[in-house]
Amino acid sequence: MTFPQAAGEIIGRLEGAGYEAWVVGGAVRDAYLAGAAQRAEGTGGAFRRIKSLFHKEDGDPVWGEGVDLHDIDFATDARPEEIEAVFSDCKTVDVGKSFGTIKVVWANIPYEITTYRSEEGYRDGRHPDRVTYSDKIEEDLLRRDFTMNAMAYHPERGLLDPFDGRGDLKKGLLRAVGNPKDRIEEDGLRMLRAVRFAARLGLVLEPHLQEAIQSHREDLTRLSMERCLEEMTRMLTDKSAGGAIQAMETLGLLPVLIPEIDSALARQRYDFLPPEEDYRWACLLSSLSPQQGESRSRQAKKILRRFKSSNDLQDRVAILLREDIELPKDQSQAQIFVGELEDMAMPYLLFRKSGPDAFLARKKSEIGRRRGQGTKMENYRDDIIQSMDLVRTVQRNRLPTRVSDLAIGGRDLMDMGYNQGRQIGETLDRLLALVIEGKVENTREALMAWAEESLASSKEEDPLS
Repeated sequence: MTFPQAAGEIIGRLEGAGYEAWVVGGAVRDAYLAGAAQRAEGTGGAFRRIKSLFHKEDGDPVWGEGVDLHDIDFATDARPEEIEAVFSDCKTVDVGKSFGTIKVVWANIPYEITTYRSEEGYRDGRHPDRVTYSDKIEEDLLRRDFTMNAMAYHPERGLLDPFDGRGDLKKGLLRAVGNPKDRIEEDGLRMLRAVRFAARLGLVLEPHLQEAIQSHREDLTRLSMERCLEEMTRMLTDKSAGGAIQAMETLGLLPVLIPEIDSALARQRYDFLPPEEDYRWACLLSSLSPQQGESRSRQAKKILRRFKSSNDLQDRVAILLREDIELPKDQSQAQIFVGELEDMAMPYLLFRKSGPDAFLARKKSEIGRRRGQGTKMENYRDDIIQSMDLVRTVQRNRLPTRVSDLAIGGRDLMDMGYNQGRQIGETLDRLLALVIEGKVENTREALMAWAEESLASSKEEDPLS
């Protein structure tokens, strides 16, 4: 197994001070998977799927697809104060000292180092009521969620795997450490993590784990929505998003988190979209059940607000799901379109081209071709491509799309004698429309001349103005 040099240096520093230390958690799992997949050339099973995640074609292991080998966690028998003392020459951050965790910045990269511990009682469904420090790595691994995450690695002692996580991975199985009901009751978020891991690595939920998830699905309502948002976003932005969401629906988790969804989208529809969170959340929420008098766009914004997402994500998803926007068919319409949507103009068109509606259009077109029809649906994609070309032209040539793009502004109109407020605003809007229509050039001279003539005309019509 291969780890960055820093991992050995951190372990060496702790052991040089008389303590024991191991690499633990996801980095051990991913390093093992990468090596196992490389050795599994020509074999089938779970490692064929895993190899595609960790290797380039005919190449050495690579750390991509969300795997960051600088995101390494360590476990040690040193107590939190002792960790701080060992790394007194480094920046340390108390990120969970009461639970035994200290963040150490080593070579400008932060690493979490946690004291071996056992835990008891989880009345809030997340945090242990009592933490007891331990001197044995095996006791620390016992509190982990899944067998594949309960492995530890030491540069000299090798891989420690007390719960046969390797065996479960070879079988393509996701199994809990110990009693799965206990693990879920300790932290309900493990239900979402189980779905994400299983979908991403092509694993099957061990039957008792699946039963525990289904019987505890209502516990999701006890979790903080921010944690659910983070886990759902990681799930949606992965290549396995479609399979994960399908599993969420099958296990009954999706109706608990988002009861407004009637039926989740088929897995293929995510594959056509970029893996950014706004596209993927919009794809999921496009399957919202229609509510009387409320658009999907407005519904989606409310749901993301319930998840306590950022305002930016709420706004972007709401725009992607708007159904009241006409596609631009010429340059002037494209300028207006860009002026309204700004930086969301191209993403909106891409979502229309590759998202759920486009997927339905393609399916209907295929059916139509089999029946000797389908030309209308085939034009759907062509219309969007034309609109995208128009928008690119506007953006590439920096054509005016907003009042701020005009060669004059409100101060120029005030100096000319326009009344501050509504008159200036209406005049600038009118100038922008004329520029977009090609009736007035966007030059200071042309715009000032039109404004002066318009002001003179208004005074002739109303001498008292």
